[in-house]
Amino acid sequence: MATSGGKLLMFKTAVLCCCIVHLSSAKLFPYGADHGDDELTYDTSQIESHRMDLFFPTPFMGSGLISEIYISSVGTISYGKLQNSKLDSLTSNVVMTPFMADMGSGGRIFYRQTENDIQVLSLVSSLMTVQGVSFSPLLAVVVTWEAMPSPDDPSKTNTFQAILTTSAESTYVIFNYHDTMAWTSSSGSRKSYAGIFAAGDMLEKCGQPLKNSGTDQIWTAAETSTKSSVRGQHIVDVTSAMECFSFESPCGEAPALSRAKAIPKFENSDDNILGWSFYAEMACKTGLSVSPGVATQQVQCLYEPDYYEYAWDFEIKECVDLSATRKFQVMLHDIVIDMVNTNDVEVIKSKLIPEINKLLRNAGITDVVVEIDELTKTVEVKSAFKDGEDMDSGLLSDQAMPSDTWSLKFTIFSPTYSNKELTAEGLQTQLLVLLSGESEILKSSSIAVQDLTDKCLQDCICFIREKSGKNCKRGHLPIPLRPDACCGGCNGKAYASSKKVCCGGRHLYDPSRAVCCPNGRIRQGTVCS
Repeated sequence: MATSGGKLLMFKTAVLCCCIVHLSSAKLFPYGADHGDDELTYDTSQIESHRMDLFFPTPFMGSGLISEIYISSVGTISYGKLQNSKLDSLTSNVVMTPFMADMGSGGRIFYRQTENDIQVLSLVSSLMTVQGVSFSPLLAVVVTWEAMPSPDDPSKTNTFQAILTTSAESTYVIFNYHDTMAWTSSSGSRKSYAGIFAAGDMLEKCGQPLKNSGTDQIWTAAETSTKSSVRGQHIVDVTSAMECFSFESPCGEAPALSRAKAIPKFENSDDNILGWSFYAEMACKTGLSVSPGVATQQVQCLYEPDYYEYAWDFEIKECVDLSATRKFQVMLHDIVIDMVNTNDVEVIKSKLIPEINKLLRNAGITDVVVEIDELTKTVEVKSAFKDGEDMDSGLLSDQAMPSDTWSLKFTIFSPTYSNKELTAEGLQTQLLVLLSGESEILKSSSIAVQDLTDKCLQDCICFIREKSGKNCKRGHLPIPLRPDACCGGCNGKAYASSKKVCCGGRHLYDPSRAVCCPNGRIRQGTVCS
């Protein structure tokens, strides 16, 4: 947890860069008045900007859309109007830039938006095809900064280009550099930047800088590439949430979990007023998950008014090996769901999960994963007079009528290192008592619990514990599970405990300290090489 007002800048070693040796160099997309471009005139005493309304809302860095952008005289395309060229002072904005710097006078800035320029759209499509991406652009914004002089030496100029393009499903930004870069920064402490940068309004920052951005070696952007085989060309997919290579948060460093990797991200969504979210995505390590089919979870930075500080959300689920857990299926019939004013099944499920976890905690059951399998309205069969018949006819028919109650079936995955004494009978008794009155949302008097733990898993772990397996109980009696046991060949599946994982069906390892390599060997650390 971060201390009040604390912030920390976290860097990843990865940068938007590939290798320096290429067979060809980038060619600028056609631009200029002959190609229908407008021109942005500028005065070096201030930042000049042009607001461009996009032809249609464009997907951008998440589930949110953008409808307008700003083109500036300091080498940027941005979400909002830019106030200055200092990246450190950026707030409430997203900037895409091949070269963000204070420019000298004498350069020219061309821009256009097109949805019918066959030449440009074909160039984009062909470029993406070469990279192995199927992409049919419906719109392209081409911005070219031509011969932009250094404010210190007008004889030195840089020419570069940014293309924002979308298919209405996917969106990319492309940076092109014409030849080499003749200058890198202006006098004093002014730096130049290249890449994509997002900033919120409360010490939140996220960036994907090109290599050497912010240094005098930024000229290497014209000599290297990203997701391209062409020198001086960088292609970035900006459709989904952006992974942050540099990250700053009022909560400080992202949460550290031994069984998950923290990936800082920025997302453009509709979750708040600004529509933005800076968060840490916790990605479970190989073989682990937080629920069936789900290996990631978002952790938000929240303000705690009681303590006057920011802190990461403490509701973080443990990553476990679900194939090595005890499984209990719970069936509730004729349940009453209070305080939920909707019949939307998915909405009700989302509200039931925390309520079920609360019930289990009250029963002393912890560290479990809950998955709702079924939720359906209870159907009652009632007798009624047939259509067109009256009471004197005495003709009745049975009709299925929805009731106010529900049927619920969910599975509890319990790791082998916790709830060791838990049984189906004991769980059924505890839940029956709690559901009779303690729950605020769920109430039921009809419950059935089944132990669905894999019999092979039980026998396998028992065999490891007993060495010979002579004393392993068989038949209908469940065998207590021992933590950190592993074996292979059990119906062809390698089983593991929920704390450790099997590698190649032969070796047990801790994924927080080592990795399982393709050859079936275990390597300490995070990589196989």
